[in-house]
Amino acid sequence: MATTAQKKQAALKDLVEVFDSHFFKAMAEPVRIEILKFLLINGRSDVATVAKVIKKDRSVISRHLHHLNEAGLLKHEKVSRNSYFEIDADGFRVKVYALFQKVDRAIKDCCP
Repeated sequence: MATTAQKKQAALKDLVEVFDSHFFKAMAEPVRIEILKFLLINGRSDVATVAKVIKKDRSVISRHLHHLNEAGLLKHEKVSRNSYFEIDADGFRVKVYALFQKVDRAIKDCCP
């Protein structure tokens, strides 16, 4: 049977592993949050369409979209010369659920 200290260490180790720097960096940028909101409401869109609405240079929007994609929050498809992005609901759900699950466990085991 695991001791309280062992449970605490295991819970903290799991929590540290779920702290995905790409995810937090993606969520910490206001423009990226605006992009996520736009894609949630409007669905699959190309870079030019997002740039028109967000009012940022197309290259800036493209960079933000690629960062969100690398963080596992978006799906990307290249069609001819256009890049299309949409929310990756499963990827987003998995990341957020894992984070909350590990935080909950750490609180129960470390801070009763």
